[in-house]
Amino acid sequence: MGDIIYQNTAQLFHQCDENSYNFSYFAIQVDMTIYRNAQGGFVFRANPSTGQMYVLTIDTSDGYYNFYMCSGYGENKCSHDIRHGSSSALISSGSIEVTLIAYGDTFYLYVGERFIDSGTDTSLSSGRVGLLSSCPQTPPAGVLYSNVKVWAP
Repeated sequence: MGDIIYQNTAQLFHQCDENSYNFSYFAIQVDMTIYRNAQGGFVFRANPSTGQMYVLTIDTSDGYYNFYMCSGYGENKCSHDIRHGSSSALISSGSIEVTLIAYGDTFYLYVGERFIDSGTDTSLSSGRVGLLSSCPQTPPAGVLYSNVKVWAP
């Protein structure tokens, strides 16, 4: 069993992060099942005081993913696009295992053991790591997460 991040209003995203640790270099892996119009993914190197963070969203209905950076809280603060694309490996009506690795200024995305893409940005060096649910369309929506693992040096 796992935890569900559930949204009943349309919004950019809702996050659930680990507030005890700041991570710089890390890997996070999770089994993700997306329900009803949602997107799942990660927030990382997040600073809750300023709203600065990196975000990775994944849409399993069409295989689209997007790495971007938020410079703060509020409208138009999450527009710094780092990398985006689509992959058939992300299309699923069930659970997929997703891994994100942050190594220096480069971020790597894997599904299962398959490399999908990487992106680079030098803006943020450390911060919190968490999971997210994004509901850009008609709510309600939710993402089920299970088997969350984080590795750091």
